[in-house]
Amino acid sequence: MTAIFTPKPFVAIVADAVEQMRLSTDRITDFNVGSVVRSLIEASAVELDDYYQEMYLGLLKAIPTAIYIGFGFDLLPAVAAAGTVVFTRIEDAPGDEIIIPLGTRLVTTAGAYFVTDQEVVIPAGEDEAEGTVSAEIPGISGNAGYYNILLPTRSDWYTVTNPEILSGGVDAETEEQRAERFAAFVRALARGTPAALEFAATLPALYHPVSGVLSERVQRAAVYETPGHVELYIHNGSFGASAALVQAVQALIDGTRDPDLAIWLGGYRPAGMRVEVLVMTDTPIDIALELTTGLGVSQADITTALTAVLAAWLRATVPGRQVRPMDVINQALGVEGVTAATIVAPTASFMVAASSVLYLRTLTLTWTA
Repeated sequence: MTAIFTPKPFVAIVADAVEQMRLSTDRITDFNVGSVVRSLIEASAVELDDYYQEMYLGLLKAIPTAIYIGFGFDLLPAVAAAGTVVFTRIEDAPGDEIIIPLGTRLVTTAGAYFVTDQEVVIPAGEDEAEGTVSAEIPGISGNAGYYNILLPTRSDWYTVTNPEILSGGVDAETEEQRAERFAAFVRALARGTPAALEFAATLPALYHPVSGVLSERVQRAAVYETPGHVELYIHNGSFGASAALVQAVQALIDGTRDPDLAIWLGGYRPAGMRVEVLVMTDTPIDIALELTTGLGVSQADITTALTAVLAAWLRATVPGRQVRPMDVINQALGVEGVTAATIVAPTASFMVAASSVLYLRTLTLTWTA
């Protein structure tokens, strides 16, 4: 296949210029390297070579950019980390109802600020209440581990912590990620297919009512089909999905009526089939390993590193993939300082269901000489 535009290299530019001068005149004969004429030709050839390269790189960037502009395919902004927190009444506090307002600021031990997504109420006579929170600044910097969140100032009424990780924070989309998403968009042009449903689920975006940042969108979707019925499972990368996100995805799949144009906007579901949008279940995985380490290696450091590796790996395992004991061993052997690993649990392989997102609940390590 012939390239549309091929930049001419420096050597070819010089050779063409020398050939043209030889054809044009017989009064100039010294074209050897270092001669006056050769130096003049090479000086202009350097500039022409730069011009060719700039034109070529500009075309490489302009062609996909023009396509993205034509389809309104902007880069996705960063998404805020989110998660569930538990507010607990202080022992000496009165037993009356405690109201924690929408937008109450919390902070992690690493200094990342979060705000509550809704008003949280600890009922009179009860000690605890759950709520969800989102990071004030979007991106992966808001992701945090268990029991990492605190009140920025002391409260005389309650304490707060996060019994689950704060996750789902992702940085702004890169050009490579946009290219992958555009490929998914092309596959989704034929609506009614599983690929189209999964792509459509990623379109709605919700913004936090207080901070205004992008606080929730679908980061994982999977389709499970039965005769006459399709289940579309979604997950926001953190605590599953809010009712508002489920509703937004369902409306997009089913189709909606535009109130301004008074027209029906077609959805993505197959004709004659019902598509039900459901939330993926966070499925806990308990892992036990026997490890052998090198001399002078800190067991605490290995525990911390291996916990992070396994948690990220399980979270990234997509529906339809098989999780094998050997996979766990390979993850462990990838941690610096681990020389051998034997798995104690789980001992059997299993398939990740369309309705599941895996997370590491406990990691039990025993050490051998």
